[in-house]
Amino acid sequence: MTDAGARVALVTGANRGLGLETSRQLLAKGLRVVLTGRDEEALRRAAARLAPREDRVMTVPMDVTDAGSITRAQQAIEKRFGRVDVLVNNAAVLLSEHDDILTTPAENYRRTFDSNVFAVIEVCRVFAPEMARARYGRIVNVSSGAGQFATMSAYAPAYSMSKAALNALTRILAHTYPDSGVLINAVDPGWVRTDMGGPSAPRSPQEGADTIAWLATLPDHGPSGGFFRDRLTIECRRTIPHGRPRIWKETEHAKTQIGKQRSRGVGDRPWLYGTEHGIWSGYRQVRRHQADSGRFTIGASPSSTPPRRTASSTRNWSARRWRRLAIRW
Repeated sequence: MTDAGARVALVTGANRGLGLETSRQLLAKGLRVVLTGRDEEALRRAAARLAPREDRVMTVPMDVTDAGSITRAQQAIEKRFGRVDVLVNNAAVLLSEHDDILTTPAENYRRTFDSNVFAVIEVCRVFAPEMARARYGRIVNVSSGAGQFATMSAYAPAYSMSKAALNALTRILAHTYPDSGVLINAVDPGWVRTDMGGPSAPRSPQEGADTIAWLATLPDHGPSGGFFRDRLTIECRRTIPHGRPRIWKETEHAKTQIGKQRSRGVGDRPWLYGTEHGIWSGYRQVRRHQADSGRFTIGASPSSTPPRRTASSTRNWSARRWRRLAIRW
């Protein structure tokens, strides 16, 4: 694809950290990139570090909390590149990190949700309909493990709650544009060494941005409405029934079988095979109990069939109980 026909990606909060590294990786994949942020001078410095060719990089000052600023940015991008094919909602704030839920000031809740949730809605309001009309679009919402219900704690209440809301927004928006060519997903980049993450974070910006760039360039048959880390799905809740060690054994069996297939190069859709906290968490992949044959199938792959169960071991298990294992978003 020539530069003139290359996809155009818009990255918010692109002048530093994760946004800057995401822009770098998208450029390496052949996309043209629009860097946006509130500091115009910082954007120009970032663009100079990314690419010597000015025809592939554009900087546009944009305040994601200002609807008028978003509209002006869209007009400037349309004049230069004609469209936006990929949107990475990366801009976010982290306020009252060390306060608890009741000592966090109300104003910090409002500011956090304005930047981390409502701003994403306003940016998508401008760019998503055009993507749907063009029958192509990729929207990546940069979330956090702090917004995952299964592992949520008392850490940074405003931030954690806003990221949980962002995950819900991602899911709802994906259902708003089904079969439209627009794929919308959220990503947890992990704890990354940025201004927000600090120097003690274990992950580099390159590691954190990898899944963002991957989701931004998904093929047409890719997933939508998911939550990912390291190119794998993250389940939205724990699914280990207490007192059922036999189920855990077979879930481990399925995970082992999937690993064997992937080592052989089988499985071109890795988002079906995600794990988190040692739990196999395929995307709605646990099939119901096949009572008539005394077998059950975990459906990440046609060959992922655990050993035959005896009649006595299956007698008290209903299809409803087996369905409790399924991943429900």
